[in-house]
Amino acid sequence: MFLEDDLAKPANGKAKVRFVNLSPDAPALNLSITGKETDLVTNKLFKEYSTFTEMDAAEKVTFNVKNKDTGALETSIADVKVDAGGIYTIWVKGLKSDTDSTKLGVAIFQHK
Repeated sequence: MFLEDDLAKPANGKAKVRFVNLSPDAPALNLSITGKETDLVTNKLFKEYSTFTEMDAAEKVTFNVKNKDTGALETSIADVKVDAGGIYTIWVKGLKSDTDSTKLGVAIFQHK
């Protein structure tokens, strides 16, 4: 899967985040940040991805991946430092139905 990156610098004090669902058996997923009322990205099925979205830079962020329909937490990644000017891709990987090393998880890549 090839995605075109948007490496244009975000606004002052902001970072840019893109979300990709790469789990073939996961439902439609939303990406949220602990403590924020509104989801950052919504309704991404397998192989779907968002555009880059700006967010506030922070020392420690927990990104939550939730089931779009039920709101249930599927997986999360905690204590992520989000740098001002940073550009990130967050993706869901693995299988929801597995419990071993191929189970559902989330990863993050910093472009710059």
